[in-house]
Amino acid sequence: MNFTKKQQIAIQFAFVTAFVIRVLLFPFTNLDLDYFVLPWYEFIQSHHGYPALKYAFTNYSPAYPTLLVLFSYLKFMSPLESIKIISVIFDFLNAWLAGMIVFRITNSPSKRIVITLLVLFSPVVILNSSFWGQCDGIYTFWILLSFYYLISEKSLPAVLSFGMALAFKFQAMFFAPLLLIYYLKTKKNLLNLLLTPIPYILTAIPTLLAGRSFTEVMLIYVDQSSFFRSLTMNAPNFYVFLPNYRYDLLVPAGIIATSIAFIVLFALIYFSKKPVSPAFWLRYAAFFLFLIPMVLPKMHDRYFYPAALFLLILAVVDWKSWYLGFGLQITSALTYTYFLTEDHQGWLPIEIVAFLQITLLGLVIWDVHRKEGLLNPLLNLFFPKQKRKSPLVY
Repeated sequence: MNFTKKQQIAIQFAFVTAFVIRVLLFPFTNLDLDYFVLPWYEFIQSHHGYPALKYAFTNYSPAYPTLLVLFSYLKFMSPLESIKIISVIFDFLNAWLAGMIVFRITNSPSKRIVITLLVLFSPVVILNSSFWGQCDGIYTFWILLSFYYLISEKSLPAVLSFGMALAFKFQAMFFAPLLLIYYLKTKKNLLNLLLTPIPYILTAIPTLLAGRSFTEVMLIYVDQSSFFRSLTMNAPNFYVFLPNYRYDLLVPAGIIATSIAFIVLFALIYFSKKPVSPAFWLRYAAFFLFLIPMVLPKMHDRYFYPAALFLLILAVVDWKSWYLGFGLQITSALTYTYFLTEDHQGWLPIEIVAFLQITLLGLVIWDVHRKEGLLNPLLNLFFPKQKRKSPLVY
């Protein structure tokens, strides 16, 4: 891809500006950092780096604490800077990979530049990494890489990249339905899916060698599931409007209802006669990544991060869907304010943001139906087209 001298200078200036913005946010801290990640980092330092992995000082899977251990050896950075720079590195990797995906689908150099800059200057991306110090960009990178391999017809690397996403965060499972449908519709070897746990096991090796129990390491995600007893952790989904004192009833009910809905969705997509294409997979990837945290209980405010990036990519691939990508950027940024503002009240009541996001979900479903005919099998079932009578022949 050839750029003029002025274009090269403009792109370099944008990258430097994006990095400077993030560095300016490095000094800010919050409750997550103060009570969790910074104490983890200090524990690592007090145990001289690698030996700390022997202990259960964090409830995260081994991959992320191992990264913290590696960066703890960079003595020229403070703990806060080290934590945030890890996430910022993946901001830039995600911007690059989003550009690769858009170019793969559209073959447009200009659209590749646009999505790269949109990701770099996305308020959701900036707030998540350099302000909040969260690591959602890390597992999202591996989801993006899995998707890139998927549309490149490289099914095995797609599975292994997805496995790497799972090694960092269990929320990567939101991408699993798309991967399964891809394998079924394209008749790939389903046995490849059995390789999904391998990256988790590989990333756990340093922790296991340090002396931590194999059972502990393998059951981390099971333990995480019972860490909070709340229908929603500031996630603006349907559960905002339901009483938390019904937690024991609504959690299993929500999981069962979601499972039934997904069986129906699987059938609709699998039996769809629409030809598959990279744009087809992109729409359904964004759809699943947005839908799942909307309908499941116990979701957190940050779980819409992958959907925010995929809908932004869709907005560049198909400008007619621009309002979906920018809409989720707005609602996600508003959602972050419930945790990141000093009074934790946010800029709008969560019920309003939830209503906006539910409306946005409806628009996403309509967009997928309009482009890919998602609901056609149901519409044909309940509203069959009347056969027209043959014209009379005289």
